[in-house]
Amino acid sequence: MLAEEPWLDLGIQTWSAAPVAGLIIQTDGEDRYWAWTTPTVAELGGGSGQIRDWSLRLELDPSVSAVQCLQMAVHDELGRVSPYRKLCLARRKHGGPVANAGADLTVYEGEAVQLTGDLRLIGQSLQTVRWRMKDAPNKVRLHNPASVSPSFTAPRVDAPTTLTLEMMVQDMAGGRATDTLRVTVLDTHQSARPVVDAGMDLTVQSGRQSVALTGRVTDLDSAVSVYWMVDDPSVQLQDHQRLRTLFDAPRVDVPTLLTFMLVAADGHHQQRDTVLVRVEPPAARHH
Repeated sequence: MLAEEPWLDLGIQTWSAAPVAGLIIQTDGEDRYWAWTTPTVAELGGGSGQIRDWSLRLELDPSVSAVQCLQMAVHDELGRVSPYRKLCLARRKHGGPVANAGADLTVYEGEAVQLTGDLRLIGQSLQTVRWRMKDAPNKVRLHNPASVSPSFTAPRVDAPTTLTLEMMVQDMAGGRATDTLRVTVLDTHQSARPVVDAGMDLTVQSGRQSVALTGRVTDLDSAVSVYWMVDDPSVQLQDHQRLRTLFDAPRVDVPTLLTFMLVAADGHHQQRDTVLVRVEPPAARHH
């Protein structure tokens, strides 16, 4: 893969301070009021793909209900976006259970889908967890629907299709909470192919060290893994599974042409592009 992919880990949180109005961002299809501290989501990405130390303050409008959820993702400097995670906020005085069905997903037909729900019980014991398919119930069979993490196999589709699933939680006192998520199923045959650009041809001098090749890869609907190849086995590539790779030019006595290939795969398609590097021998010395 392209280094480590970015990720974000959230869950169900509680708050007790009186909320105030903040910034409007899009959450779960409706406008809610939220405010971000620094760093913003756009600044959270790092070269390692792991985000360990950052803070986020959510300031809710006083009119919102006792439980609110929003979906967030982060990206790194390569532009890769982590899977979305859903954060549910519950007031500490909220007496009922809280259900978090998880963030919306995009999968391909025939793919095994594992749902990962979350719940919070406040002063009560759990009685029931139940998942159900709100649309096309006869088209998809849920496995272990009475667990927090059921699974199913994405149905065959001819066009992008959205499935809506609902998670219901009930405690021993009869308190009930529900949450939904949307799973978008894509047609494998209509999935986008990666677009690969290995860069411009170049000329370097014999023996030059740390020559950099920087490629570009885009894919509209899938995560992509990449790697570089070269037609001369004596040339060693550094970080060959990243978009930017380094090599030391071989020492040559005659002009030599090296062919480098950048390959990108998204699990369904593989695309490639080549770049030529001309290695020039040292200039002849005249006595």
